[in-house]
Amino acid sequence: MNFSLRFFILPILLTLSFEVWGKEKQPLFPIIEEVKGQVLWFNSANGQYIPVNQGLILSKTTRLVVSSQSHLVFSCPVGIAGRVSGPAEIVLKPAENKRYEADMKRGTIAILLDPERPSGSPQFAVRTKDGLALAKGTFYAITEYKGQTFVKVKTGSIKAKPKPPIKRNFAAYKKINIGK
Repeated sequence: MNFSLRFFILPILLTLSFEVWGKEKQPLFPIIEEVKGQVLWFNSANGQYIPVNQGLILSKTTRLVVSSQSHLVFSCPVGIAGRVSGPAEIVLKPAENKRYEADMKRGTIAILLDPERPSGSPQFAVRTKDGLALAKGTFYAITEYKGQTFVKVKTGSIKAKPKPPIKRNFAAYKKINIGK
């Protein structure tokens, strides 16, 4: 099954999460919908990595490790779904202050937001070492590879907030006399 066909299934997940939200006002926890290959989550209670199973509810901040040639699909109540492709390492957080957040250490994450989500619904943000990307569109992907972050937006736009440099690179400010 290719990538675009898998994302054909995601609107169904979005619809289901939207319907559940509208009826029960359930807690805003991400749910693992599909797992292919080796995907592990870190259990802080015993300090071990445990295989991820479909249906796992991430009720607290959770570190996920996705092996090469593996992936996981998750959904969040109120019309958000995502796919993490390996090799990847990501920390996924439940919604706080009306915002889900994924802290991307490496790998690729693709996020699909239902364009008909009710206003005031939680947003989805992806944090990388280079900054924070907050979804303003409906479909985007972010890859963290060898210390660089790449962002692609298929529909809509994202608001990226880069981190300021930790150390100033004074070479960029060096005045060079190039001659006349």
